[in-house]
Amino acid sequence: MEEFDLRFAQQRHLAQSMTDGSADERYFLWVPDWTEDAAKKDYLVLLNTGTRLAVNFQIVYRFQAEFVSRGCCFALSKDGRTALAGYAAKKGVFCYDCESGRVLWNNPKIRRIAEVRFNNFDEQMIEVRSNKLEITYLDRQTGQILEPERARNVRQVITLMRASKNGKFLLTADTFPLKEQANYTVYNTETKEVTGRFVAQYQRNPDPFDVTNDGGLAICSAYQKQGVSLIRVSTGEVLWSKMSYKKVYSASFDADDRRVIVGCDDGGIYFLDIHSGETVERISGERFFPNPYGADVLYLGGKLAKIGGHEIVSSGFSWKRAVGTRDGVLMLLPGNRKSAFYDYDGNLLWESGELGGEAAYLEDEDLLCAFWVEYYQGNVTDETVFVGRIMLASPRDGRIIAEADLSDDACAFIHRNKTIVCSTGKMFAVSGGSIREIEEPFAFVVE
Repeated sequence: MEEFDLRFAQQRHLAQSMTDGSADERYFLWVPDWTEDAAKKDYLVLLNTGTRLAVNFQIVYRFQAEFVSRGCCFALSKDGRTALAGYAAKKGVFCYDCESGRVLWNNPKIRRIAEVRFNNFDEQMIEVRSNKLEITYLDRQTGQILEPERARNVRQVITLMRASKNGKFLLTADTFPLKEQANYTVYNTETKEVTGRFVAQYQRNPDPFDVTNDGGLAICSAYQKQGVSLIRVSTGEVLWSKMSYKKVYSASFDADDRRVIVGCDDGGIYFLDIHSGETVERISGERFFPNPYGADVLYLGGKLAKIGGHEIVSSGFSWKRAVGTRDGVLMLLPGNRKSAFYDYDGNLLWESGELGGEAAYLEDEDLLCAFWVEYYQGNVTDETVFVGRIMLASPRDGRIIAEADLSDDACAFIHRNKTIVCSTGKMFAVSGGSIREIEEPFAFVVE
């Protein structure tokens, strides 16, 4: 294969192969002089035979096709052999064989295309997102639109997930690269059925979305321009949107699902009426955690938090999350293994260098459960490795009483915090002071 000197500082790639929702930095689709439109232009498929840092590109395939620098998006299959081009205008979606340059098919029926990609779990499916936040699923071989029922059950990559407060419904997000948008799916955690699927805004802060206890409504947020939106899960209908909230850091429902809590970087926490979206209360602070066991927890900013009338200062960079218990509050710090426990008088009872990440309180057993995950990347040909732990601990002194290995990048508590479900479908039962893996996984798709 011919070696090629590709300098991303001066040119850009059009697409790259993806694995499990992340760029695997193996195959790249590239075109010289990408700022100039042409009826025929050389497309190159490049293979990185080096590492993620010390790249070494070789030309695998070269073909010619029309190139438009604006209003066009691209995708590349995992093996680098098939390329997709989607147009915002009237041309629709083109599918190319990269080895011969032959047009395998063209579907002109889909318009206003904003993004096109191969489904990560089944590359025989193609996902097309319009600029109206609608997703259409195509058959890879023919380019024909899939039947609605088949499209509804397409398995998605899960970037982040969050369960309702009672753990009966699970809201998962499959994010679009470089976009403040995601494809959301809501599951009934008892029946494993899909109860709704929709596209809405998204952000990468810890609490960008939430779902009500009955699974009927979802709140989604974006940090910059899209504000917050309340969505009916079953239909994807946007009931209201509030674009006036900027730099939104978190969005969630209150304990009774009557109000929406929006935290912004402007130093304000806003309480919105769930029916109208109008602000009914504003307090100063950055984040708010309702606590059913005692005083609510308010983050005043950075290192400072308030439990009831008591202010506490973080020993680290800042506070991340608060979990209430009968006897006090577990305060989690950035970094996977740091936490501190305070009573309701604001006294520090203990600190831990092991218990951290995400946490929940098991009321029936009076135990804390936490999990953290770290990831490592090697050579381009190596998969990303996730290494983590699940831990059960006593709220009295932070002593770890049970732990288990964890190897998934996105997890959530369901079934009233007694089950941990992971993005791969693996599940763990947390009860009786022990942790065990459940044999039957959560499939995240209806067959």
